[in-house]
Amino acid sequence: MTQPPPRHWLLGYRLLRLRLPEQYRAWVAEDVEGRAFMPWQVARTLLWLVAAIVLYAVGQRATYRWPGGRTLVYLLIVAVAYAAFGSRATLVRKTLKWQRVDRRGNPRAPKRLALLGNVEAVLLAVAVLVAFTGAAALLGAALRPAAVAECLPPDPDTLQRITAGISQPGTSVVVARSLPDSTGELVGVILRKNTKAPGAKTAESRLELIEVEGPQIYAFKFKGITSWMSFPEPPKTTDQAITGALRQVVLCLGQVSST
Repeated sequence: MTQPPPRHWLLGYRLLRLRLPEQYRAWVAEDVEGRAFMPWQVARTLLWLVAAIVLYAVGQRATYRWPGGRTLVYLLIVAVAYAAFGSRATLVRKTLKWQRVDRRGNPRAPKRLALLGNVEAVLLAVAVLVAFTGAAALLGAALRPAAVAECLPPDPDTLQRITAGISQPGTSVVVARSLPDSTGELVGVILRKNTKAPGAKTAESRLELIEVEGPQIYAFKFKGITSWMSFPEPPKTTDQAITGALRQVVLCLGQVSST
């Protein structure tokens, strides 16, 4: 058997796929036929796939949040399967091509990526990893919910008028948020009964959406849901702008309730 490369070159070959100096390339032809070849190939492939998963998570966290645990477990399972079930023939062919040697240990003319040197290959790998992380960051930005327009608590007078319109006794306002619109302001309130119904684990709550137009107050009614407000329904002129504002108020209430 030919002389193996020094330890530092051997580790570079095993883990980073560095091209060995010419005097050790004949050893590669023997190595690809040995028992240690496939375990090292699996370990190296899995190492780089795990690094890619980490970069994906970091990129998405930079613009949104960490990926869910299930997503990471799924990606890890896919990585393990890909690394474990790689074709030995394909890996041998790629290794010999990159090392510029044939199966007999004779030099071969480089083609395509094999034309690159170690330094160029490392720079290309770094560029790919940076681009991959950037793509993960863009994906995180795409997954991020649209920004919610700033909505603030309604002024005390408005809140008092709304509270006076509660039709259910023993009910109080838990949280209220207001968002200006074209005709006045939209107010979202979460109401909660102070007493629990028999057999209920928690007190009953209700979301109410209200339109305040100067002295007039309207309560939006939804099919199948009984309103706890005594205000009349707004005129049937709910346009797309108001519908969007209603969504904003609901999102705002959700954010406030979750903090």
